[in-house]
Amino acid sequence: MTVNFNSLLAFVVAAAIWLAPCNNSICKALAEESGPFGVQGLSNNEVDAIRQTILSWTNALVEGDLALWDSYWANDSVLMPPNRGRVVGQSKRDALAETPPYDDIKKATFSDWAIAGRADLAVVSNNIEIEPKSGGTRTVFKQLIVMRQQENGKWLVQAVMFNSLVSSD
Repeated sequence: MTVNFNSLLAFVVAAAIWLAPCNNSICKALAEESGPFGVQGLSNNEVDAIRQTILSWTNALVEGDLALWDSYWANDSVLMPPNRGRVVGQSKRDALAETPPYDDIKKATFSDWAIAGRADLAVVSNNIEIEPKSGGTRTVFKQLIVMRQQENGKWLVQAVMFNSLVSSD
């Protein structure tokens, strides 16, 4: 399946707005009635599968197993790291993963999960704290991940955009 980048980008922007913090009473009421962010459509099993996929995908990167890490990406996926251009394709992704700071991850810890979606598409937001092997400063990143369920039922990473929040030290 080929994904039009402009359509995917429009979806990611809409998802970011959709996942934005909501403090007014209407948003809170919607969330209470229909699940995270006022959207319902994923079963608890699907949410668990998505979360487990992201944990396994991240662990593969931490362990340096790029073949396994690649297996969690959809064929036409896009990675949008901070301060870099769009990364499309396995060879470009792998090259990025083999450079600092991505090759210096000792431990990754997630927090502030939110998962919502419908049918074969899900949007995940979370924070991830990276502890470097080199002992440097821990960094917390905020992530927006688009997941797409494949015909075989497996959830794969379709798009990722992340940026640094603040050092936790």
